[in-house]
Amino acid sequence: MTTPRWISIGAAGVVAALVVALIVVVAGAESPPSASEALASAQRFANRADSVEYRGESRLEFEDEPPVPSEDGGFDPNRSSFEESAVFPDRSRSVLDFTEIVSETIAIDEVVYDRAAENRKGLRDELWTEYDPEASDEEEFPTEGGFVGGGLFVAPTEVPALVEASSRPRILAQDDEKTVIRADVDPAEFEEIYYTSVTIDLAVEDDGRITEVHLVGTDEYETKRVNLDIERWNGDLSIEAPDDADIDPTPNLDEEDIAAYDAAALFQPRSIPAGWALEYAAVLPEGEFGLDEEVACDQVDLYFVDQATFESIEEEAVPVESTYLDLFEFPTSCAEDRPVGADDFTAGTYTGWLENEDGYLYGQITVGDTVVEFSTDLSEEALATILADLVALDFANPPAATLPLS
Repeated sequence: MTTPRWISIGAAGVVAALVVALIVVVAGAESPPSASEALASAQRFANRADSVEYRGESRLEFEDEPPVPSEDGGFDPNRSSFEESAVFPDRSRSVLDFTEIVSETIAIDEVVYDRAAENRKGLRDELWTEYDPEASDEEEFPTEGGFVGGGLFVAPTEVPALVEASSRPRILAQDDEKTVIRADVDPAEFEEIYYTSVTIDLAVEDDGRITEVHLVGTDEYETKRVNLDIERWNGDLSIEAPDDADIDPTPNLDEEDIAAYDAAALFQPRSIPAGWALEYAAVLPEGEFGLDEEVACDQVDLYFVDQATFESIEEEAVPVESTYLDLFEFPTSCAEDRPVGADDFTAGTYTGWLENEDGYLYGQITVGDTVVEFSTDLSEEALATILADLVALDFANPPAATLPLS
């Protein structure tokens, strides 16, 4: 049977219409973004974000020391894992895990709090140390880079700036849902980045959301690689300063370890020069460096300083006033032989020896079964006066800062 001519014409018209419609649909479909479009979308998203949370791993490689995997999977100081978060523009939290030591840092505007322990569980038992630039006479205060953020090259609050500073993007991979681009970061945009070359890989979703980041920084000495997954943008995130009760009021004084030290009786001067204070106190473990050499046994280090005079010294200038007295205390059984050529030294009823090297005095006296070793820029007369009157170490009753310096 022959098909009617009008049916043939009608069928042909339907097919033609379908072809035209298909062409219109295909022509109207969104094409995958270019590298520049993907980067611009990521920059807009990051700049509008309220917060970010991510975790990852970092590895440091040295040019003259190729990385060697640990056979037992143990401690590697050049590898770390981290988790960080930020509430823009000025709040962040970082946890940096080196396997054998874990540090946690909170930054609130310019104030930084940190603490460290052998593991994450131990962090809960540690007090925070507070660093407030307004309470310091330092011209510069390290609140950025590695001091605040352990994972990235910059502080967590600088994530949008890091993406914004990216340029010259090129596509590494692309599918219907995301585009992976590689871009260059200008190190000069960030004071905390010391690498001469930095590249950043970003996995960018269609809406501009960044889900993965890979950073590589290099110079002539080393290469740092960072891989991280962004877990959440714009979450219900709050970063607050620690409670006052959880902040160590004397972070430079390790009262707990010193209280547990029982190798020798410990002493402090009854009086020190006016304006001086105990700036630092800790147990120095055997094998650590004391006065330019490894110590032969555990000992306690007490460092007294005239902070005002010390901070007023211009760079490379020679101080015109005495500024410090460093005491190391340990049992007499650990004392080394007296150096040849050392001079006799007497402080009240205590005797010992000293060496004078261009106005800096080094030596020790014996107090019962305790050796008190010293390093200072005090005069011999002032040193003898201070060490002649020693009392039991008591952090609750520090030395009176009343002695005049002649």
